[in-house]
Amino acid sequence: MAKLDGLEIVGGLFGEQAEIGLYNEKGTDRIPARPFMKITARRVMPKLKRKSGPMVQAVKAYLNSNGDTTKLYSLGAWLAVEIQKTIESNVQPPNAESTLKRKRLRSTKTLVDYGNMLRAVTFRVREKQ
Repeated sequence: MAKLDGLEIVGGLFGEQAEIGLYNEKGTDRIPARPFMKITARRVMPKLKRKSGPMVQAVKAYLNSNGDTTKLYSLGAWLAVEIQKTIESNVQPPNAESTLKRKRLRSTKTLVDYGNMLRAVTFRVREKQ
């Protein structure tokens, strides 16, 4: 999440997919934790903090444009893609043998079964909450 002049950029899952994402991120009694959001944050934060990074460029463009949020939306889209890359990266631990058998015709990736969660990753530019 990035904050700017009363706005914030939030990337992730919303609505009913947010609950599914939370179960995968934190784990349950039957699903091991696969912290895809935390992994993404650790991977992209150095890029966001660089003076020439996408965050700085988006903020500069916003401040120099009298409120044009185009670059903020571009940054949000970039964040969503980075989260999707993590989901597709086969976050550890590996699937149980029973899960692999159940998913064998669809996907062997840990966080991808039918792809609903992956497709649901998005972003919002909104008023700070």
